[in-house]
Amino acid sequence: MKISATLLSFAMMLSVSVMAQKSPTSGVPGETVPGELIVMFHKNADADFFAKKHTSINGLKSGLKPISELSSLSHIYLFSFSQDISDSDLILREIEMDPTVEAVQYNHFIEDRATVPNDPSFASQWHHVEGADHDIDSDLAWDISTGGFTANGDRIVVAVLEGGGSDWAHVDLVDNHWTNTQEIAGNGIDDDGNGYIDDVNGWNTTSNSDAISAGGHGTAVSGMIGATGNNATGVVGVNWSVGIMQVQMGGLTESEVINAYSYPHTMRNLYNTTNGASGALVVATNASWGIDLADPAQYPIWCAYYDDLGAVGILNCGATANAQYNIDTQGDMPTGCSSNYMVAVTATNNLDQRTFSAYGATTIDLGAPGENVFLPAAGNSYAGTSGTSFASPCVAGAIALIYSAPCADLAANAIISPQATADLVKGFIMTGVDPIAQLGPETVSGGRLNVFNSINLAMTNCNPDLGCTDPTACNYSPAAITDNGTCMFNDLCGVCGGDDSSCTGCTDPLACNYSATNTIDDGTCVFGNGVNMTVGGGTWDSEISWSILLNGVSVASGGAGTQDLCIGDGCYTLSMLDSFGDGWNGATYTLTDIATGAIIATGSLDTAANGDAMTTGEDYFSINTIECGLGCTDPLACNYDVLAVLDNGTCNYACNGCMDATACNYDATA
Repeated sequence: MKISATLLSFAMMLSVSVMAQKSPTSGVPGETVPGELIVMFHKNADADFFAKKHTSINGLKSGLKPISELSSLSHIYLFSFSQDISDSDLILREIEMDPTVEAVQYNHFIEDRATVPNDPSFASQWHHVEGADHDIDSDLAWDISTGGFTANGDRIVVAVLEGGGSDWAHVDLVDNHWTNTQEIAGNGIDDDGNGYIDDVNGWNTTSNSDAISAGGHGTAVSGMIGATGNNATGVVGVNWSVGIMQVQMGGLTESEVINAYSYPHTMRNLYNTTNGASGALVVATNASWGIDLADPAQYPIWCAYYDDLGAVGILNCGATANAQYNIDTQGDMPTGCSSNYMVAVTATNNLDQRTFSAYGATTIDLGAPGENVFLPAAGNSYAGTSGTSFASPCVAGAIALIYSAPCADLAANAIISPQATADLVKGFIMTGVDPIAQLGPETVSGGRLNVFNSINLAMTNCNPDLGCTDPTACNYSPAAITDNGTCMFNDLCGVCGGDDSSCTGCTDPLACNYSATNTIDDGTCVFGNGVNMTVGGGTWDSEISWSILLNGVSVASGGAGTQDLCIGDGCYTLSMLDSFGDGWNGATYTLTDIATGAIIATGSLDTAANGDAMTTGEDYFSINTIECGLGCTDPLACNYDVLAVLDNGTCNYACNGCMDATACNYDATA
């Protein structure tokens, strides 16, 4: 049957009209967008034909229509369906069974990550350099590179995805604003063939143009990544120089998120396939928005898309929730996604504390500075601000800085093996963290970003052809061609390159210093008592120190406080010191047998058997009644010991009193 030109023309206009429909732009985060589905196909698909296949579902009109193509590379489309169907899961299940479909899900609303209130008095970038070293060591990293280009001259780009855009014309951002040099502005032609017309300044998924709004949130995010450095103006980003690609999502829906990611995805894929002639070397994206308490299982396409981005070499940083709950158990989007190419970030302050943000031992990768950080603000201004929104771009900036390391191998592999290189760089980020006690059980890495450690790892591993070529070595490198003499082997404790010390010690369970982790006995077992040493109670306890000596050798030492010790049988000297030289000011020591509770010795520097009682003093004691000539040497004491050679401070005078039973002051204890 022939189709008339008029009918064909009408069908084409109808298709364009349908595909031009817009998705709702706002709603409750996590809730589904009414009447919308996101479908990922196994390969290229005809969206109109697919919709016609599913016109009727269980005898009901589905109303299925394509709205827009979200990602051409990953074959993802947004569809609308009739809201007259009471059970929308019927449509979901029907489409899920179509053999051309890889995944299907509802569209969902998302939200910008809100930030906690600003601290108006905070006016310095502590996250770069902080006196107590709670920073990312930017200054040390900048000794290696300040960013901008790879060792082979490729411009490094980070994509900032924002609902409200970013003031890229800010005086401290304009020099690092990425532009598509292959596109001619305003000519209405897709000059570089990337599927986007006139995308000189990035892309706006709502207006289908490169018009980017000057949003304050995105301005601060961009500034964390790459406020221009060394320009005598304002502040500095993690990178002094870097290309910041602006992508504005417009509507806060999940479909817009995928649509927005599609732009850097396309540009990086072009760069890889044209060997840098077109596109952009996008190494990271940043998402400082999401859905609190969302179950990632309900967002299979969104989560899976990060794997597609990773396949072309893009690591995707995400700001987790600004609320103190466990993402592992309560969920979040996108930081709950299990993709290796989603780098989930929580926020720390200048004390290396996580005070307001979420955590997760298996979902949140690491912490980064995000509380009271001083960054560019809209209108050529600056402000202190807080939120995971700014911790995430700190990591995105660090990823970009690593790619700028002066390592030709890393630069070449970024083009030749983009996914493997992204894996490598993420490893540098995760391995390079500063361990933080609070983050140990709360994040995958157990620490806070340290960009110097990470870029230093990149330099240390710069030439993958060099390494250990011995397959029996614990650090064998399959990629190594030339052995560089670094081969290491497991010691008897199973530690690579170890010296057996980690499992060497006392292996006898009867000894008081026995450890079940020891497998090699070194002859140090002590079969004496476990004793407790408690020192303090004076007015200047901070001046106190002490040491327990056996035959002139120190076996234990400490200051004010309490600690358990393992001491064998013998005659001991307790050496006491006061750093100021005015005595212990009322402080005393007590040495107690842990098993029986019996007091072995007690005293003070002020009453020591030997010494000046001001700066130094010595007392003596024995363990397990070893005869050491110790005892009370005062003939006036009740417990005077005629055999004692050294007074051990145990003299007791409480037994003196009247012993005449007929006296009115008779003392039965005397």
